[in-house]
Amino acid sequence: MITLNSKELRKFNINRDIYIQINEKGWTHLRKTVGEEYIKHCITTEAYRREIDGEVWYKLQCHTVFELLPTGVGLSTLFNTNIMFDDESLIKKSIETSPEVLDEESFSW
Repeated sequence: MITLNSKELRKFNINRDIYIQINEKGWTHLRKTVGEEYIKHCITTEAYRREIDGEVWYKLQCHTVFELLPTGVGLSTLFNTNIMFDDESLIKKSIETSPEVLDEESFSW
């Protein structure tokens, strides 16, 4: 087993937002599973659509991406494998020892 020093790592709470680029297979999957209305109101709306360096990205909670666009053995990826997140999304201490990361601004409701 490899032992790591937690001071060299950062935690990421899956309730935080990430930025993803949904590929064609992902859009097809979303149309089949959640439909056009959900896509229109919960993904492609101005509140979640971002342009970053001339490219379109979507801001969603990490756990929502896991639910909507699953990946696994034998499955094609439904979004580009490079994701982005804000630096403040990285937690330097665990939630158990740092409850201030649980303030309302930390979450997208």
